[in-house]
Amino acid sequence: MPVAFPARVSELLAEGRMDVRGLIRFELGSGVYGFVRDKVPYEHGGLTYMPGAVISVSAIRQQRGFGSSPVTLELAESPANGLTPEVLQTIENEEYRGRPVHFMDVWLDPDTGGELHVRHRGIYKIGTIDHVEDKRGYVLKATCQPKTLDNSEVNGRRRTDADQRLRKASDRFFEHRVNAGREEIWWGRTRP
Repeated sequence: MPVAFPARVSELLAEGRMDVRGLIRFELGSGVYGFVRDKVPYEHGGLTYMPGAVISVSAIRQQRGFGSSPVTLELAESPANGLTPEVLQTIENEEYRGRPVHFMDVWLDPDTGGELHVRHRGIYKIGTIDHVEDKRGYVLKATCQPKTLDNSEVNGRRRTDADQRLRKASDRFFEHRVNAGREEIWWGRTRP
C-alpha cells in the first residue's frame, strides 16, 4: 500500500531536495531520551532529541503479520564524546528490559527547516543488552524485538471475575459472567 505524503513533501521528493532526520526515542525507567541523526539537537513532541551519531542501527525491515524482524542498536565507546567503558556500563543501573524504543523519520522543508511530515518506522521493545569488546573497543549491543510480537504472546489470563479483580480490585466487568446462560443451536438438522 503506497504511503500518502502531504503535497509539499511530494513536491520536494520529486525535486530531490527532501531533508530527512532519523529519530530514536527510548522510554526507560528513569525517563524518556531522544536522539537525532544530526549534529545539532532537534525538538519534536516536547522532547529535545540530542545528536546521536554514535548510535548505529541495523536495517528496520517493514513486514506484515506477526513475524519477527529484530533491530540491533550498537553504541561504541567514544572518549571524545564522554562515552568511556565505565559510562557505558551504567546502562545496567537502568530499567531497560521490555521498554519501548520508537523509530521515526522527520521530513523537513530544506528552505525553511520546518517539519512537514513524521513517518513512524516502528515501536520495538528492548530485549537484551550485551557488553562486548571488538575492534572499536567496548560496545553495547541492544537487541530490540517488534512490539507486534505482543499480539502473539499468550498471557495465561482467564476471563473470570476473580482474575479481573487481580488486575484491578474495583473492576466488576465479569461479575455476572458465571450466571450467563448457554443455549445450544442446531444448524442444518433437527434436534434429536
